[in-house]
Amino acid sequence: MRYGADSFSEKTGVWVGVDLASSPNYALIAHACGAYGQRVDDPSALQSAIRDALDVVRGGKPAVLDVRIKPY
Repeated sequence: MRYGADSFSEKTGVWVGVDLASSPNYALIAHACGAYGQRVDDPSALQSAIRDALDVVRGGKPAVLDVRIKPY
């Protein structure tokens, strides 16, 4: 594997695994793994979602917040 100026990505501009055209629902993946998962689409719901996730973590269970942002 090559890095730097000789790398495939530098030569082609293709960065494998960087852009996910259709991002998975990480909250559902968390549920499937036995963790708490919550998807957050609305910025005004983020603070509450963080509180909920922290409560779950304090209770000994892993938590995933899937926070959706607008592409730039």
